[in-house]
Amino acid sequence: MAITSEIIGKLGGADVEVTPASATVTGDGNSQILHTVNIPTGETWLVAVVGTGESTSSTAIYLPRINIGGKRVPQSTGYFASAAVMTKSGDVIFESNLYTTSSFTGHVYTVKL
Repeated sequence: MAITSEIIGKLGGADVEVTPASATVTGDGNSQILHTVNIPTGETWLVAVVGTGESTSSTAIYLPRINIGGKRVPQSTGYFASAAVMTKSGDVIFESNLYTTSSFTGHVYTVKL
């Protein structure tokens, strides 16, 4: 995670916000908000999520997802990561896609571009 902090830090320096985040979700379609990003009108932000997690499936369609402002990226057991550019406020969400339990622990990084 130090590499991610270093790269994102170069984009915005001290303006990078780092928010610890964790979630455990069980059940198909269930989710938990990791962070809400409030973006002022006319601004563009980079939002990245990095951490570790556990998925009880290895089948692509059943993997848990990190959802950043509507962009969903499946995550398999081990290191979890996703990033998106956002131009309006929205949530960073950890979503379950199977009836078993999945978990995530890490950080949400936000920086104005």
